[in-house]
Amino acid sequence: MIKPKAYTDLVFITIIGLFIVISIYLHFFNSYILPINYYPGVVCWLIVVGLKIFITKKEYFLVLILLLLFSFNIINFTVVRFNVNILGFILLIIYMIINRKMVSLICRNIFIGSDEEQEEKRNKRISFYYEKFKRCEAGELNVILNNFGDYPAEAQIALNKIKDELGNS
Repeated sequence: MIKPKAYTDLVFITIIGLFIVISIYLHFFNSYILPINYYPGVVCWLIVVGLKIFITKKEYFLVLILLLLFSFNIINFTVVRFNVNILGFILLIIYMIINRKMVSLICRNIFIGSDEEQEEKRNKRISFYYEKFKRCEAGELNVILNNFGDYPAEAQIALNKIKDELGNS
């Protein structure tokens, strides 16, 4: 069963394919000149189509990347040339509206980090606080434990670990 996101990707890949076919038609029958960035665009489109057919689980951002490159006129699928490809920009906006979850996931990974990166940072902070509190004397540690709620969650985890170690000793 194909998911709705896959349908969206197929629709946008098909639209880009239609641009390519129309441009080839205009080139041969109406003497339009294809821009130089048309050829890398066709190659990129063929790569995305191939990956979409053969590796369906690893193509998460390919259509988005294709539309980004198209909207900034790095690659092109039409004989029309603009400084910023308005047609590509419109397609990009429509694609981003339809795939809001994917766009929010990308933004989250870029600005906040992936789950693995967040977990790694959290573990580093816990071990930092653990080492810091481990070096404290008994009096300082009692003051810190009395102000337990004032510390961040990672520090509280480290304090609980130290408290457990002291309780077992």
